[in-house]
Amino acid sequence: MQDVTEKFQVAIHGEGAHTVILGNGFGTTQQVWRAHAQALCRFYRVVTFDTAGSTAATAAAWQPSRHRRLYGFAEDLVSIVETLGLQGATYVGHSLSASAGLLAACAAPGLFSGMVLIGCSACYVNDPAGGYTGGFSEADIKSLLADMTHDYIAWANGFSPLAMGNPDRPDLAASFATALKVMRPDVAVDALGAAFLSDLRSEALQYGSLGLPTLLLQSTNDVAVPLAAAQWLANATGGQLHVLNAQGHFPHIANPAAVTQEIMAFLQHRGV
Repeated sequence: MQDVTEKFQVAIHGEGAHTVILGNGFGTTQQVWRAHAQALCRFYRVVTFDTAGSTAATAAAWQPSRHRRLYGFAEDLVSIVETLGLQGATYVGHSLSASAGLLAACAAPGLFSGMVLIGCSACYVNDPAGGYTGGFSEADIKSLLADMTHDYIAWANGFSPLAMGNPDRPDLAASFATALKVMRPDVAVDALGAAFLSDLRSEALQYGSLGLPTLLLQSTNDVAVPLAAAQWLANATGGQLHVLNAQGHFPHIANPAAVTQEIMAFLQHRGV
């Protein structure tokens, strides 16, 4: 148990009967959940962790052979949940970790009793033949990954304000850029490639057959996930899509109170 909890810097807050697990997305750490955990732990046990390679402390957990695909992150999540002896927890995941949660739920039905997916996409690549809008061409994504490889610091400085949005709050983009620079460039390239080049549409439909209560939270203006992609995922999973009064790919950072309110309402509606 100690090995897994240390490997992913697992932290437990509160002592409620029901457990809420918070998974951070690409380029961020569990610190983005600080305000949410503080509010939720008054009623629930809250588990936070850092994804492999997102911090210096989790660098040893990074395995290129596993984490170049989102399944590696899903396996990590399953190992954390099983090590803690949790069953039927509610999982809240952002972006990459939302996708990992979806895969984990498919691999281990019963692991979660409900899920909140924030800024999640089943596929970032457009599929005109299939009538699917992901937001990017494959060439767009490969160009982005090439820019990361060529000059990672310059890329991080340029990507942060685009992804964060909220140009009137430059401190948010600056904090995200700082977090990105903590990651090893090779890890960041592989992790973002794992997310942006994945196609989980069949897995999303499989997840939908599980019948899990699912809430999708989406910003009004997300450069990474167009509203059409969020709506497709809501339809596939049978989830309910709520579009928040927030900008950018990180609504839980830009408007944490609104996201916490949505999570609380989701939990209370289910009577947990």
